[in-house]
Amino acid sequence: FRIDQTGSSTDSGDDHEDLDDDTPIELRTTDDGVEFIKAREGFRATAYWDYSQYSIGYGSRCEANEYPNGITQEQADRLLRKKLQEFETKLDAFLTKNNLTLNDTQYDALISLTYNIGSTWMNGTRLASYLASGQYTHNELASAMGIWCHVKESGGGYVIHDGLVSRRMAELRVFLYADYSGSSD
Repeated sequence: FRIDQTGSSTDSGDDHEDLDDDTPIELRTTDDGVEFIKAREGFRATAYWDYSQYSIGYGSRCEANEYPNGITQEQADRLLRKKLQEFETKLDAFLTKNNLTLNDTQYDALISLTYNIGSTWMNGTRLASYLASGQYTHNELASAMGIWCHVKESGGGYVIHDGLVSRRMAELRVFLYADYSGSSD
């Protein structure tokens, strides 16, 4: 927990000591879903710049100097699960608002997407509309998810990122076919 210069909390909700706690973190995301995300993100023990934010562990957002000594894979797993809880709350609210029920693989795919791009997709996007209506083809769903494949270059322009194209395709395979292999073929 930190207080910034204006006296406001800058608490990210992550108490660093909690990363060594072995109390299980309850998730709806399946173990396969967590492992899928970990494989897409990769592990880094120290903070790194990830296009628009600093990240650590398995792609968990952090401040540049929040973990000056780095973190272990076990701590990174715990941090990931804590972050996933936050995204699950947002996805669950979206599902409740739209009276939707997803199976586990659909849920895992949307949690992976949300962990990667944030929850803004849930508000007024084609993907949100398709899911809310339940009326979409596989191609429409792929197109709606596929728009989140861009990264901002240092010059300010946006380009399609091959890694994000592969990730969106892999997430679609989880959503549509329960295929966690990570293959985008």
